[in-house]
Amino acid sequence: MKALFLFAILVLSISAFAMQNEVCFRAIVASDTFGKNISEPMIDDMAHMKKSLYAIAHRLHLKPDIQILKGSECSVHLIKKSLRTWHGNTNDIVFFYYAGHGNMDPDHKPWPVMYPVGGSNTRRGLLGASVVKYFQDHPHRLSIIM
Repeated sequence: MKALFLFAILVLSISAFAMQNEVCFRAIVASDTFGKNISEPMIDDMAHMKKSLYAIAHRLHLKPDIQILKGSECSVHLIKKSLRTWHGNTNDIVFFYYAGHGNMDPDHKPWPVMYPVGGSNTRRGLLGASVVKYFQDHPHRLSIIM
């Protein structure tokens, strides 16, 4: 009986620890939905993406923490803010996806420069390399950047 009681305490302690240190599936999906030539398809894609990300989190038994940045929320400032305010742990799986305007800059290969909200001014661009650096500086179990 004493062994059973100690086993029950051990199981409850491990469960409490696991709940406090919950492994998450964290995602930032940024989509430039302001461009007139791309807004409608992008909005549809974001709806499918959001549904798929929640399905992935559910399938992996991970707590979802999914941010969809579209329209005026899809700006360099708010993307960077979203990255800075993530408070994950090293066991989390993180996913970053950008859909919108951008181009390849020879100085920053192989990563593109992203120009949310339809811009193309380098001062307003977000370097893909800076997103990669963020994930390198804040290691997770798995980082996916698209």
